[in-house]
Amino acid sequence: PAALPPLTTAQREAAKQFLGVAAALASALASDNLGDFNSAAPKVHPAVAALATAFSKDSPWRPLISSAESVAHVDSAVDLRAARKGFHPLSVAAVAFAKRLRAQEAEFGSIKVYRCPMTAESFPGAPAAAEWIQTAGPLRNPWFGAEMIECGAEVKPQ
Repeated sequence: PAALPPLTTAQREAAKQFLGVAAALASALASDNLGDFNSAAPKVHPAVAALATAFSKDSPWRPLISSAESVAHVDSAVDLRAARKGFHPLSVAAVAFAKRLRAQEAEFGSIKVYRCPMTAESFPGAPAAAEWIQTAGPLRNPWFGAEMIECGAEVKPQ
């Protein structure tokens, strides 16, 4: 894909905040910690709102931002399967955004993207495979937590 314009300082900070919240949710799920997930879930909407504010409506980055906006409401969950289901749409948006950032913004080159090839049983309606981001390794699978903490592989930048 064609290069997008470099980020401004405000855009860079909003991107870090958004990716940080997505990574925190993944970490909570990898730890099988529903309390941490439910504590982090309300932070998604403000992080996405800040991201949307940082990018103008005509920004070439807008399709990625709009994807995040469409999944900005992550509800608290009653159990880990429900949390994983609620996290998945946000994870899809965060991964797409992180992949573009890694491709052209050196500062985001350390963001890790991982893929689990067998997520179909992790929550109702789960895809066969799913990706997530982490701000650092090692791989810690949010789709299964302790049951299969190391299941998956890193998706290297292209």
